[in-house]
Amino acid sequence: MFSQSFSDGLGIKLTERTEKPRKSGLTMIIDVGHTKQEVSDVLDSYGAYIDVIKIADPNMSQPIGEIAKKVALLKAHHVEAQPGGIIIEIARLQKKIHDVLPRLKEIGIPAPKPKGAFYAFARLPEGVGPSAEFSLKLLESEHISATAGSAFGHGGENHIRISYANSLENIKEAMDRIERFLAK
Repeated sequence: MFSQSFSDGLGIKLTERTEKPRKSGLTMIIDVGHTKQEVSDVLDSYGAYIDVIKIADPNMSQPIGEIAKKVALLKAHHVEAQPGGIIIEIARLQKKIHDVLPRLKEIGIPAPKPKGAFYAFARLPEGVGPSAEFSLKLLESEHISATAGSAFGHGGENHIRISYANSLENIKEAMDRIERFLAK
């Protein structure tokens, strides 16, 4: 099927997908106001690979009956419909910052509250070395990826950028690993 044409035509081997409903490896796309026919065409071609379609803000200008027809179409293809879109996704991530900021301060790398971003720009403690070296050692030792603040210019030195675009469980684990690394 699709993966076969990728493999034959482009030499790219795709991993096989499990059958729906999947517990992991979910594929989500955002519908930014496509017509029902456009969504139907996408589902006819790729519905077996899509698990969730987020219905974004531009859809809200459509009559409710049209949105209901689109949701019914998704259900017929075993695709979950959820409210979504970039603004809603950022808002969901912003809720996590209330857990992240106090924990960063607690482990000794405080960060100001971000505005509209999904990462924290945390100040490193005195004496831990350059941010690039710190980030590399953190990755090697604890398998935590953080961007060196120096990548953002001279003013970013002694900082790291940490994304919180992940599950709260994974974020908490990452904070524990950073704390362990700082204690070494």
